[in-house]
Amino acid sequence: MTKALVVLSDARFSLLRSTCAELAEGLAELGVEAALACFPDPADGQAAFEAGYDRVLARIQAMVDADDDFFLVDLNCKLSYTSLRRRRPLRRFSYVTDAPWSQFDHIHSVGDDTTISYVDRHHAAFHQRFASGRRTVFMPHGGPPPDPAWHDERPIDVLFIGNLAPPCRMEQFEAALAPLPEPLGRAARLALDMVLWDGGEPFTALDGALAAEGLTPEGLGLRPFLDLLRFLSAFAESHARHRLLTGLGRVRITVAGRVAPGFFDTVPDNVHLLGMVDEAAALALMRRSRILLNSVTVFPAGSHERVWYAMACGAAVCTERSSFIGETLDWGTHLLDAADAIASGGDTLAEALAAPPGVLEMARAARIPYSANHTWRRRAGIIRRAMTGG
Repeated sequence: MTKALVVLSDARFSLLRSTCAELAEGLAELGVEAALACFPDPADGQAAFEAGYDRVLARIQAMVDADDDFFLVDLNCKLSYTSLRRRRPLRRFSYVTDAPWSQFDHIHSVGDDTTISYVDRHHAAFHQRFASGRRTVFMPHGGPPPDPAWHDERPIDVLFIGNLAPPCRMEQFEAALAPLPEPLGRAARLALDMVLWDGGEPFTALDGALAAEGLTPEGLGLRPFLDLLRFLSAFAESHARHRLLTGLGRVRITVAGRVAPGFFDTVPDNVHLLGMVDEAAALALMRRSRILLNSVTVFPAGSHERVWYAMACGAAVCTERSSFIGETLDWGTHLLDAADAIASGGDTLAEALAAPPGVLEMARAARIPYSANHTWRRRAGIIRRAMTGG
């Protein structure tokens, strides 16, 4: 029987432990003998991290020495296995949780027999343009099985989970562009407009905007291009989150996450800040919320895991449109539209919350296509096909 070891760092302030545990369960359901190998969060101290990492490496070495038919699953191409003694390359599936340019150096230095995933269909174009020499496959975000302890007692009207950091306002964007020579600044502005207003994806938007000015990423230089692309992506995400959280004055919003100085000039009266929460607290908050706000601006042909986790926890989801999400769910039936919410100043959400039986019917309706298509256990099938051909 083929074996798999799913390797992760125990990062408390994310949903990655749940992600990896569910992928291991999904592989097991598909006939792979799968196990989870976890080492401590680096935040717990370098000594604990290194000791835990060494234990994981010893576990992998034992599988290599036994000549097992196995593969590894890990995250973001960050882990190094060069110290292992082996007769052939390790078979490895690395799930990249963010845009490929955010992990560019890791992706392009990864060794072994590695398959690299991407979370937005448009990212295939980036991998083609800047090929790493490794196989790539589309594997979007997912979520856990629907929570069996469904309940209607949900005291939190609207929840947002995520970190908030500047630059997020247009004057900050312009200040950051000031050192750039023209026509590079014009290209960056055009690319941002394409992302924010035309549903564009950052790489294809910036590539197209440069072409409109007679420029190319190659002509600009790899590092300057990646720096500009990363800035554009980060700003677009932060700007969309700022617009969402400052534009819904009619509803009460609870925010869980780190809020960096400068994101809000003044925290809106309808926004309550909880600060950072760990994975268990994030899931508990979703189970107690009626609506989860999400911003998927930088993944217009992908999703965010928070969309799926909220559905699993029984909350309705208000998010921007994504062609991938739209393949199996409908706005109005399964989802609330973030653009409509902002345009109405939050009225559409207030009306949805006030209407009997509120948003719970929408949440129940969304669970059906969610559980059929978007759990991590479903995503595990992508890994199995990539690694075994089955």
